Amino acid sequence: MRLGDSIADVTAPWSASVDQVRKAVARKVAERQAYRVLLDLIRTPVTRQDLEQLLAKRPIEGLQELFIREQGGTIYRVLPDPALIAAAPRPPPLAAPR
Repeated sequence: MRLGDSIADVTAPWSASVDQVRKAVARKVAERQAYRVLLDLIRTPVTRQDLEQLLAKRPIEGLQELFIREQGGTIYRVLPDPALIAAAPRPPPLAAPR
């Protein structure tokens, strides 16, 4: 997936374990499949904050950039510097009644 001027590999884990979600990203890096990863959390109860806390304690060696897409569709860059990348699309305004 293209994010700005870089391409990131997408993974969408099902696990409810923050450690298992971290391992899914770490596998991509260890297998040299990707160094930039977009982690889609749509299928898991794990939150961005859960992952940020775990990665602060146990970083993934070789991971250059990590983007996280939250439940509502908002994408954040978590590594190397946290930033809001794209807000979830907003529905168009309702038309005024005639």
